Amino acid sequence: MQSIFFKADLVPLEKASAKLSVHVDAFLRGALLKLHYTFRAEELRTRGVDAFAWEEAPSGFSETLWKKSCFEIFIADPTAERYWEWNFAPTAWGAFSFAGPRTRCPLEARKDAGLRSLESDTTKISEGILSLHAELDLSFSEWLAWATSNQAKTASLLVSLNAITLSTTGERVHWALRHAASGKADFHERAHFSTLENLSF
Repeated sequence: MQSIFFKADLVPLEKASAKLSVHVDAFLRGALLKLHYTFRAEELRTRGVDAFAWEEAPSGFSETLWKKSCFEIFIADPTAERYWEWNFAPTAWGAFSFAGPRTRCPLEARKDAGLRSLESDTTKISEGILSLHAELDLSFSEWLAWATSNQAKTASLLVSLNAITLSTTGERVHWALRHAASGKADFHERAHFSTLENLSF
């Protein structure tokens, strides 16, 4: 079974007042997807993780992570409008299935949406670095399992890597592989997506 590696430096939509960056490294082997997000910010070095606003969910699952700081991945079917969205924060995660742009599938699993592990790494916080690791088993979804069943199908999957960072001073920055020509933050637009074939190395 062949593996696919892909990575990206995300592009900010808004101009941030402090030096910030978000980088993503990912590894896909069959239906197993491992994601590693690296967030760099001077405020992390001086004030720690609490320099940014994060959603906290007692159950570990939340549908509103996007209101604060979170890291995201969208995976779309290149032959249809359906797609999945996952959101990750240090102590919570969320997942959503869509039949079309912003049209949720209420019958699809969400709390069982393939999450195997979620860990945050603050060992380099004194250097201004926060890392987050997430592991997903995509075989929970019938069409994702089919799409990851061979290399050709997997390479054609559409992926969007995104993030939202919200400092406790109120500065919000939207991050993506690319931003739509409208200049608005809308991660659900296919303009944000790229094929795994184009992202992989």
